[in-house]
Amino acid sequence: MSIQNIIDTVKQFGSVEATKELIDLQQKMLDAQQEIQSLRNENHALKEEIIANKNMVDIDDFLYNKANPAFRGPFCHGCWGIEGKLVRIIFQDTHQKSHNQVYICPACKGKHGSIAPSEERIDKILD
Repeated sequence: MSIQNIIDTVKQFGSVEATKELIDLQQKMLDAQQEIQSLRNENHALKEEIIANKNMVDIDDFLYNKANPAFRGPFCHGCWGIEGKLVRIIFQDTHQKSHNQVYICPACKGKHGSIAPSEERIDKILD
């Protein structure tokens, strides 16, 4: 039964059953509209997440953001992968025996050790 049929029935007979059916149908339409809006919001968030992931580049185990030159990294892999947060890792020390640089994440305290890529290499890959 369509909405128009229910409205016509209510107008003709003023029946309680038709009024109840109309109210029930309106509630179902409202629920469907809310579900559609919820799905649209989720879709938008997922599209933004895809774009953000496409902008992240791994260079020699250091994570960089190619979309924003002023905020390009390096960032913590763990914080990005688990929480979607861009937390810049900071230089802590150079390992005495291997001479590898040790970087640490101020948020998760994860250690990132390696020889960081040169600025020239980063620029070449990100540009």
